[in-house]
Amino acid sequence: MLKEALEFRYATKKFDRNAKIDHVLLQQCFETARLAPSSYGLQPYRFLTITDQALREKLAPVCYNQPQITTCSVLLVGQARKKIDEAFIERYLENIAAERNVTLESLAGYRQMMLNMIVNGGASDQEQLSWTQKQLYLGLGVLIGALAEARIDACPMEGFIPQEVDRVLETDRDYHSSVLLAVGLRDVSDQAAMMKKVRWPLYDLFVEG
Repeated sequence: MLKEALEFRYATKKFDRNAKIDHVLLQQCFETARLAPSSYGLQPYRFLTITDQALREKLAPVCYNQPQITTCSVLLVGQARKKIDEAFIERYLENIAAERNVTLESLAGYRQMMLNMIVNGGASDQEQLSWTQKQLYLGLGVLIGALAEARIDACPMEGFIPQEVDRVLETDRDYHSSVLLAVGLRDVSDQAAMMKKVRWPLYDLFVEG
């Protein structure tokens, strides 16, 4: 069950450098995360998968030299789109038409609604980025759950300098690095794994309105 998987998981501080993740299992987790919900189904984000050790060593200084960056097996960089433009919406509609075997003409109303609400809605660049980052975190949450069910460890991280990560990765202008997820298998000496999980009680989180 997912509850048991989430009891297993923790924010891994020390990964086993020599442990190998099952590639097929990892891809299955990615496929699960691909099914994550997002507003309008747009999924205005992407995850860069970085396995190259030299590149991760280069990223370490702009991630405050946190050990997870260089000891994990795979470093995922969650990047949110800075803006949603008409071209991105058109690509999405073409995908819908192909997957559902419908015409683009039949999606005209949906197209216009998205243009009105997202592209021409008057949101500032910062407001658009904030919105796409929220969508990114929906995908991140599903991915973390999927990894936990597969007994693959992970540590979500916000402790980095986004502009510098973008510079090191030569990120194209449409995306902004917003969150990191270090993925691997825990080292047996990681003391964080021994700590009892602490969360607010249920009645503090789910409150009758």
